[in-house]
Amino acid sequence: CPVCFRKFNRAHVNNRNIFGLNTPFILNKHWSYYHEDLSFYTLPSSYNILDSLLNHHEYSAFRQAIDYLDSFRSPRYLTIYYKI
Repeated sequence: CPVCFRKFNRAHVNNRNIFGLNTPFILNKHWSYYHEDLSFYTLPSSYNILDSLLNHHEYSAFRQAIDYLDSFRSPRYLTIYYKI
C-alpha cells in the first residue's frame, strides 16, 4: 500500500484514502457516482471507487486508477485484485 506500506488489499482503497487530491483522473462526477451507489444500494463494505468506476462504465478512469496503483508496485507491498 502506498500509504501504510503493508500488503495492499481492497479495504485500503477506502481506509487509506489512496485516491485523494493527487489523482486528477478521478473526477467529481466519479465521486458522485460512488456516493450515490452507497446511498441507493446495499453494498458490501469492500465496495470502493474502483468498483463504482467499473459499474458506471468509466473504464478510462479505472485504467488510470490501476496504473496509479501499479506505479507503487513492489512485490512486498502491492497485489492487484482487479483482473482486467
